[in-house]
Amino acid sequence: MKYEVLGSMLLLLTATGSKAGFYGNTAHSRANCFGFNESITWNATESHWWEVRSVHFYQKGNGPGDHQVTSFMAYTWRAAAYDFFTDPAGPDAKNYWVQGYHFYMDYDGTYVYDAYTQAGDCAIYDGWWDRN
Repeated sequence: MKYEVLGSMLLLLTATGSKAGFYGNTAHSRANCFGFNESITWNATESHWWEVRSVHFYQKGNGPGDHQVTSFMAYTWRAAAYDFFTDPAGPDAKNYWVQGYHFYMDYDGTYVYDAYTQAGDCAIYDGWWDRN
């Protein structure tokens, strides 16, 4: 429960002052961000059938930490695949690369690949709120 609240708060902080998700669908990934990695798709004005897959690669080679997180297909205004790594202050800190694969279900039931996002840091701006 507390992770969902934290995730929602971070989303609100990210979208504040921007047009992200208010004028169409928005997709974004972040890595090594205050103890979590994420890929997220949202649209504040309407709901869609969305699925997000977030692949987290440990940047120091193929070692412990490589994994995938999926938000399975759901009808919602926001779909996020995120997780918290074990020790953000320990040896895993700032070592992940995140790749996001964003999908939606079309009105005829077709499963559609929508967007690819990637990140190696927690930057809240990579141009995503200027895109429609």
